Amino acid sequence: MDVDGHVIAASDLVERVTGLLNTLEDSKSESASNHTEESSNSPSLGVGRPILSMRALHVGLYPPELPHQRGGRASVSVFGKRLIRKLTGWYVEPRWIVQQNYDGHNIHFAAGVVDELLQVRRELEELRRQNMHLKLQLVASVERINRYIRDSKDRSAGTK
Repeated sequence: MDVDGHVIAASDLVERVTGLLNTLEDSKSESASNHTEESSNSPSLGVGRPILSMRALHVGLYPPELPHQRGGRASVSVFGKRLIRKLTGWYVEPRWIVQQNYDGHNIHFAAGVVDELLQVRRELEELRRQNMHLKLQLVASVERINRYIRDSKDRSAGTK
């Protein structure tokens, strides 16, 4: 039976079931390709890719080293830079440490969010597959019921 209660022709039912099976196979192949993308790109969501570069930048951040140059001008320049660093260090250094910790926590949090999003995505794909499987079971059950009704009508018409 169709949704509105009309009987579906056998060829139409076969065509619909074939279409559902093709859709199910397409979703399986799509999720498999997404899974390989996730494992190769780690993670495949748009927000997941920058996390690796954020981690690399975070690890690579450190105070600049003062170059060791020769000559009177270089000595004055290095002395001036060290003096400025000493005079501003009481403010800059604690802020630098706090900012580094904050950035590290943000990167960790973002990685956790992306992991959870990927888990939800995998679960959603599994639910879609289960939903498609249940739809196929429903179509098969409706067809069995229709066959039973036709057979019972044929038997009752044959006995009269």
